[in-house]
Amino acid sequence: MKLMQAISTVLVKSLQIIVLTLSFNLLATTVRAFTFSTIGTWNNAIGGNVTYTSGAESQASWGQFVPQSGLGFTGRAGTGTFGSLLSLGQLKHFNNPVGFIELTVPQTVDLTVALNLLINDEPIVRNFTYSLRVDETPDDVLPCPYPSTSPCADAVFWENTSSSNSFAVGGVDYTLELLGFSNTPALFPINQFISEERSTNETSLFGRVVPAAGVPEPTTTTGLLLAGLGLAYARRRFKKRA
Repeated sequence: MKLMQAISTVLVKSLQIIVLTLSFNLLATTVRAFTFSTIGTWNNAIGGNVTYTSGAESQASWGQFVPQSGLGFTGRAGTGTFGSLLSLGQLKHFNNPVGFIELTVPQTVDLTVALNLLINDEPIVRNFTYSLRVDETPDDVLPCPYPSTSPCADAVFWENTSSSNSFAVGGVDYTLELLGFSNTPALFPINQFISEERSTNETSLFGRVVPAAGVPEPTTTTGLLLAGLGLAYARRRFKKRA
């Protein structure tokens, strides 16, 4: 009889350890990581004489002099967790002399950002397009339309500062939110920037991935359930010993 009780005690303790270990391991993975990467492509320039280049930084360039003026976008790659803020890339304006503004500078040019996600080994690709307007001013124009030192600064504008897109992975609905461009992680989205002459001005694109409202992730639900069972079981065992 004592041998059976000893065996039973060992089995119970082993089960307790297994349940608690699984519970806490699952809790530790409720905030799952995913990978992401972005690529920017310039296209659809209206007006001007624009040259497109691709690479680590995709560029749309114009102007009669070297170095040219233009816009650049550098994508980023990394890992993220659901709900966390993601820095998805960097937008730049290279402000250099252009010569004849009316002949060389586009009225607008489009930036398409391809966002690639890998969640639970399932690839998700979403494209977002921003139409940017560039106002290149003559260096000596008076009064200068934008706050600046001399020579007169230029400005870059875009309209859609934020957007969202939904998708499903493993039966769970998620929302991809592009929160917009911002100069700080505090996320005060902007839809324009003033670019001083003969300088480079830049801003970053931010976004995040969140589970759809009211839909817990399966891992979260399972982890919380097992953790609750494990903790309740451990509590009962401690009470019995007391």
